[in-house]
Amino acid sequence: APLDGTAALLPGKNAGTAGPGPVPAGGAGHRRGPAGVPVRQKRPRSLAELLGYRLRRIGVEVHRLSAGGSELLEGLAAAEAGDLVVLFSFSKLSAEGRIILDLQKQAGYRTLLFTGQLTGTPGADLSLFVYRGEENEYHSMTAPAALVDALVLAVSARLGGRAVERLERLRRLKAAYQEGKGAP
Repeated sequence: APLDGTAALLPGKNAGTAGPGPVPAGGAGHRRGPAGVPVRQKRPRSLAELLGYRLRRIGVEVHRLSAGGSELLEGLAAAEAGDLVVLFSFSKLSAEGRIILDLQKQAGYRTLLFTGQLTGTPGADLSLFVYRGEENEYHSMTAPAALVDALVLAVSARLGGRAVERLERLRRLKAAYQEGKGAP
């Protein structure tokens, strides 16, 4: 069963990402558009990818969690106190999402849930509500992407000079290899 959203493990003072997004009741990642035509639904996986990419650029260690089964449990077995597991679940929380929330007390990691549900999800340490449109409308990813960017900016500000140094090193590497000079 697919994970309803995407989850990521951010070890220690860092953050992370995982599996496929919600599958609507209509089946295998499809919903009905105008005139009942099946429409492929974009999944929040791209948000987890964006979060992981941006955090790695500023030196934050990020581990992708599998969407389900024993691979999800293997990833969670490595989670410990001081880690953060980020979940993207804009619809009803899946069984895998519930496992992540249930295991957090035992393992000691914290959870951050991006959700489209106003009522919140019991068990998450922090739930961030993101409005993406009504149930039968186009679900924009603009607001969730902006919130992901804001989170990365907050982490970067908290890391201070360490984040700036990492980005500067990356800039120097890109410049050196784009000019054909090799390693700086």
